Amino acid sequence: MDVYALLRGIEVLGRFDDAAIRRLADASRVGEYTANQLVLRSGGPVECVGVVASGELEIRLAGGADRGAPPRLREGQLFGEMSLLTGEPAIADVVAAS
Repeated sequence: MDVYALLRGIEVLGRFDDAAIRRLADASRVGEYTANQLVLRSGGPVECVGVVASGELEIRLAGGADRGAPPRLREGQLFGEMSLLTGEPAIADVVAAS
């Protein structure tokens, strides 16, 4: 997987120069998840930002509130960034949909 290319394509990182994107790519870890596997647990600390490289993730709000189909994240979308920035615990589970 070309992590550099994935990061370079994320709009919020568009102002970063190539050297900064390369440093982010070099510091990145790639994880693989199967359907229904928990990626991020609500209520816990968030220590990094996640990026969907392929497949989809579901966002499941804490408490199982029924609000229709859970929102999905797709390739190139971030998760965990708000909790990382604020220091607050995650407010939702992130689960692999595929």
